[in-house]
Amino acid sequence: MLKSYKIQKMLHFRLKKTILKCSIYLGAGEENRTPALALGRPRSTIELHPQVHGLSFIIPQIRLFFNIISEKISAINFRLRNRHYSCKGYYQMTEARSMRQVFEYLIVFLLGASAYCTLEILFRGFTHWTMFIAGGLCFTILYHIFNGNRSRPLWKYCLIGALVITCIEFLFGCIFNLVLGWNVWDYSSYPLHFMGQICLAYTLLWFLLSVPILWIARGLKRRLSRYVST
Repeated sequence: MLKSYKIQKMLHFRLKKTILKCSIYLGAGEENRTPALALGRPRSTIELHPQVHGLSFIIPQIRLFFNIISEKISAINFRLRNRHYSCKGYYQMTEARSMRQVFEYLIVFLLGASAYCTLEILFRGFTHWTMFIAGGLCFTILYHIFNGNRSRPLWKYCLIGALVITCIEFLFGCIFNLVLGWNVWDYSSYPLHFMGQICLAYTLLWFLLSVPILWIARGLKRRLSRYVST
C-alpha cells in the first residue's frame, strides 16, 4: 500500500509539472515565447499551427481540461493516503486486540492450573507439575468452548467437558506414565479402566464437574470482557 502511494505521488508530480509547462506556453503571447526560444530553452510539446492562432477560445478549454485531470489525481491521492492511514490504524487495533486476547487466555490457563492442583492436594494430599499443565489446558479449552455457542443444553456442555478432560488425561497418561514411567497416577484398580490411565468413574466425575466449570467460565468471561475489546 505504501509503495503504491509513492508511485501515485511521483506520477502526480510529473503530470503537474507537464501541465504547468503547457499552461505557461499556451498562456504566453508570441512576444513572450520568442525570448525563450532565443535562449535555447526547449519549446513545449504542444504547439498551435499559425492558422489557428485566432481560435483563442480553445486555450481556456485546454487549461480547464488539464485542471480537471489535476483535481482528479489529487482526489485519488487523497483517498489512497486516507486508506493507507486507515489500514495502518486497523492493523494496530487488531494487534492490540490480539495481545489482549493472549493476556486473557494466559490468565484463564493460570487460574485453571492453580485450581486443579489445589483440588488434587485437598483430595489426594499431593500433586505433580504435569497436573498443573493438564489442568490449565483443560480449563482453557473448556473456557473457549463454553463461551462460544451458548444455545446448547446443559447436558451437552457436561458431555463435552467430560470428553475433553478424559482425552487430555489419556494423552498425558500415555506420555508421562507409560512412555516416561513417572507413574503420576494409575487407575488399574478401578473397574472399566483403559490402560490404567482413564476410567469410567472419573469420566462421570468430570461430567458432573463440568457444571461448576461452565458457571465459572462464563462469569470469568464477563469480568475479563471489559479488558478485551470486541
